[in-house]
Amino acid sequence: MDFDLAGLSWSAHSVAGIGTCLALPAWRLCFDIGRCTPRIAARCRTILVTHGHVDHLGSVAHHVSLRAMQRMPPTRLIVEAGEVPRVEALLSAWRDLARSELPCEVVGVVPGESLSVGKGLTAQAFRASHRAPTLGYGLWQTRSQLRPDLVGRPGPELAAMRAAGEVLTIERRVLRVAFTGDTRAVVLAREPWLREAELLVVECTFLDEEGARERADRTGHVSLLDLVDHAHHLGDGQVLLTHFSTRYSAARVREALDRCLPASLRDRVTPLVAEAIG
Repeated sequence: MDFDLAGLSWSAHSVAGIGTCLALPAWRLCFDIGRCTPRIAARCRTILVTHGHVDHLGSVAHHVSLRAMQRMPPTRLIVEAGEVPRVEALLSAWRDLARSELPCEVVGVVPGESLSVGKGLTAQAFRASHRAPTLGYGLWQTRSQLRPDLVGRPGPELAAMRAAGEVLTIERRVLRVAFTGDTRAVVLAREPWLREAELLVVECTFLDEEGARERADRTGHVSLLDLVDHAHHLGDGQVLLTHFSTRYSAARVREALDRCLPASLRDRVTPLVAEAIG
């Protein structure tokens, strides 16, 4: 699905157990590669991998192969440092099978570490709470803005100051996107800086039926009931809910959100289901 949200253009798919890939083509990166299209391979070089489950990493060889076939710079795969040997072994097995080099740059990161991902962006990794070792990521962007003491000054005066060589702007780091990956809701309280995000992407595998909360905790996921409990940790920005179970129709998802979320939050929440994106 292609859509615009929080000032960003997305190409995204996320269904629990089937495949997750949330791409930002303008920034040439995506979160996870559980599904790959030729467009994503061509437009997104960097992949911020949350964890090694097949529905989040299973299309990595396809991505690497498509970029190699088109003679593009190799895929840049960001993974948890401890998972690097396993990812390298996976790629090595594909190279043996394909009788091809399949070039790929694998970069290991640890929770708390930041790295540049181009376009003036910095990705910061954090620890999620899932059944497998999992990272989430925040994407920070540096913006220039007028100095507070100059706000309201007339344009000609600012122009004269600029011509005289005075610096009129300051730089400010903005958390554009935070992506939790597969996780229990506890990460929202444990990482309070996530609420600063202009867009917070949170998984919501289960809704509000009987046993949903317990099932989510047992499998390392979030239920809608958990999100209601953690509503005060969701900040004031837009929220994109992903990774719904295949057991739910789009209508069932919308109905549950309408029923369970307070109006002030529901207005900011977009579920990643086809009928809700447009």
